[in-house]
Amino acid sequence: MSSNRILIRGRRSTTAPRFVKWSEIPANTTLEGTFTGIRVGDYGPLATLKMEREVIEFPCPVALEDRLSCLRQGAEVTITYLGKQENKRTGRTFHAFKVFADAADQLDGAPGDDDPPF
Repeated sequence: MSSNRILIRGRRSTTAPRFVKWSEIPANTTLEGTFTGIRVGDYGPLATLKMEREVIEFPCPVALEDRLSCLRQGAEVTITYLGKQENKRTGRTFHAFKVFADAADQLDGAPGDDDPPF
């Protein structure tokens, strides 16, 4: 066996996105950056946001995925995490969000403010 063997560390670098759990984020926290897309993770959809100083990746609950999927990749977005809220009708809790982006970044066919919700 040759003595020219070296340890291969892989290609993953320190620039990999930092994973963010919504349960660790205080309510009314605002995240701003470039939306780079949604991918399928082991436990559901994950979105990536390129912020000023770092890239983060976070789970996409249905309400957040619905809003982000209406935007083009590369859109500048502001996501405000409102915390966990309770559905008054069913009593179930859910993560609530507000998502803001430029109207020009909305994909064709996505519902707008003028469209009915059904």
